[in-house]
Amino acid sequence: MAKKNYNVVGIDVGYGFVKAVTGLDDKPVIFPSLISPASDGDVGIGKARTIFTVDGTDYFVGADAGVSKLARHTVSRDRLKSSEFKVLFLYALCKLFPKGVGDIFVATGLPGSWLKDAEELSRSLTGPFNVKVDGKAVGHFVDKVEPYPQAFGSWVREAFTVNGNGKPTVADKNLATQPTLVVDFGTATTGFAMLSGNYISERSGSIEVGMNDVLVGLRRACSAEFRYEPSYTELVKATMTGKLTVFGKAQDITSLLASHKDNLVDAAVSQANTLWQGGQQASTLLLTGGGASVVGDDFKRKFGHPNTILLPESQTANVKGLWLYGKYRSA
Repeated sequence: MAKKNYNVVGIDVGYGFVKAVTGLDDKPVIFPSLISPASDGDVGIGKARTIFTVDGTDYFVGADAGVSKLARHTVSRDRLKSSEFKVLFLYALCKLFPKGVGDIFVATGLPGSWLKDAEELSRSLTGPFNVKVDGKAVGHFVDKVEPYPQAFGSWVREAFTVNGNGKPTVADKNLATQPTLVVDFGTATTGFAMLSGNYISERSGSIEVGMNDVLVGLRRACSAEFRYEPSYTELVKATMTGKLTVFGKAQDITSLLASHKDNLVDAAVSQANTLWQGGQQASTLLLTGGGASVVGDDFKRKFGHPNTILLPESQTANVKGLWLYGKYRSA
């Protein structure tokens, strides 16, 4: 019996952003992990927001939901079993395949300490799904969903690639075969992985401290300093630029941000030392995740591994690696 020719997808339903790809060189789909009821509609001359319908309920998703005070942004493990997770997952599929498609193999990620939820998550996301995009029906059939540790994806992305025939192959022999460490700065969690050809679970895991803690602390500081509580998207931008626009003027918030960054870095360094001591057993340490560009340099300085690499595409490294491993698994 011939093997099925799957449409392989990498999807990372992160707590800050959803990332999805169908190839290493494809432009990734990225949108904020926000949903809100679409009951209020749109009035005005701007571009109308997309109404996304799942199980008979209308939603705004991503940036369309970000302007609503009713936007939901759950930062807890409970979200895995919620309608919110399913809506974000299906919206990503519609962004990748606007006309619908079948034979989908999904490689997705979970924080390392949450992998016991993998089987239940896979069951909830497989099968036929019929949604509507602005009233137009779109159908997908998901054959398989395989969750892997999120930080594992970045290692795969750096150590492997695809050859001219579209098959996975080794790109960096040292990373593929020698002990390698990964720290993944996500929104709700920070992940840790040790790889030596395989994922070493007893030296890997995650802590429930992440960039969301930085954002919450920064929001409180901005409220006290400016009597203004920025939106989630404003806070994310502020952590990247060190600036927040108040009354039309850019205000420097680096001093407000510093202590909250330090708290996250100190927690990550503490866990890394618990798992790996100083990391002497590994030749390379990779820093990844959406928060790596914000706190990566501070972690590198405090942890002190001499060959620490801040991945240039840290926000999408995990999901591209997940796609690549899904390509290998489905072959």
